[in-house]
Amino acid sequence: MSGRIISTMITMFIFILFFLLSITYSLHKKIELNVDTINYNVVEAVSTNGKLSEHLYSHLTNSITKYGDFEIVVKLEKQISPGIYDIHYDNSYIVEKNLEIGDKISIYIEAREPSLFGRLMNASTLGIIDSDNLMESKIRSIKTAVVSKNRR
Repeated sequence: MSGRIISTMITMFIFILFFLLSITYSLHKKIELNVDTINYNVVEAVSTNGKLSEHLYSHLTNSITKYGDFEIVVKLEKQISPGIYDIHYDNSYIVEKNLEIGDKISIYIEAREPSLFGRLMNASTLGIIDSDNLMESKIRSIKTAVVSKNRR
């Protein structure tokens, strides 16, 4: 009799864990898709407008912060001559700067903490999982585009 109760409890625990993992995985993927879409739209707008405006950058940060705490890195590769680029990471230099055709803009977005799915996957159950082999589950997005229009 006690064996049935224990096996029922273990089965219920496994089903609940699987249910939680399924829900948190779908939420993780939805957030990842939304962040990636926002990043794509901003990089595409910069590519076609030839300028990363203050309004567009604040739209990016405000839209991303709805989904969590993210780090945003903007990289500008200013073309000096064909194949030779000057690289800038300073937002004060990049924002509101008119870009030339051939310049490359990259926006890298990374979550500062793992999502709930990542924390559940990396949860140590009775010390069984080695802390050196944790799953990397932060939400990331990187998009790069070549400027195709001048803003004049």
